[in-house]
Amino acid sequence: MPEGQIRVAVPTGETRRKRRAFGLRDVLTTLGIAFLILGIVFLFNRGRTPGEGAFLKISSYTGALATGPSPALGKPAPDFQVPLLGGGTFDLSQQQGKVVWIFFWATWCPPCRAEMPDIQKVWEAEQGSDLVVIGVDFAEDSQTVRAFVNKLGLDFPIGMDFAGKITTEYRIAGFPSHFFVDRNGVLREIRIGSMSEATMRAKLEMIRSY
Repeated sequence: MPEGQIRVAVPTGETRRKRRAFGLRDVLTTLGIAFLILGIVFLFNRGRTPGEGAFLKISSYTGALATGPSPALGKPAPDFQVPLLGGGTFDLSQQQGKVVWIFFWATWCPPCRAEMPDIQKVWEAEQGSDLVVIGVDFAEDSQTVRAFVNKLGLDFPIGMDFAGKITTEYRIAGFPSHFFVDRNGVLREIRIGSMSEATMRAKLEMIRSY
């Protein structure tokens, strides 16, 4: 080649094919990494269905101070009166001779929502028995609770703790929280967290043994 001339390499057909192959490989590698990252993000952020024992921890919410003793196993359950959704009042002191299942919940609590159908099943199966169920809703308005109850077809008594006073007196730290009271008004079992239908039935059988 004469001095001073510049040689220009013209790609052959095989060279072009190799370049396209390398380019496609780079694109596929990049897409693979992107999908892997998205998969990891989804894995750690996907919604989870609350199961047995799941509960939603809550902080001090009412700003009020409890005025009575804390609920204690083997002691009379703290008495309370609460207005019912749809009218009337529930009075714990009037339930002597009955097994009472009290639970605290809210419509925005995922574990509460998850266990509601099982509570309804147990309630329906116990019709005519000595069981009294009262679900105490925390500080929500009647319209919100009524819409939730109607959607799920719930018909057990719902107490409306509008100001959170009863929730405070029972020192609730997480939803749902369950309290089982025997026929003499004595608190026999405290359960924080959701329950399966089988666990609910086992708790009631245990309470009836007293």
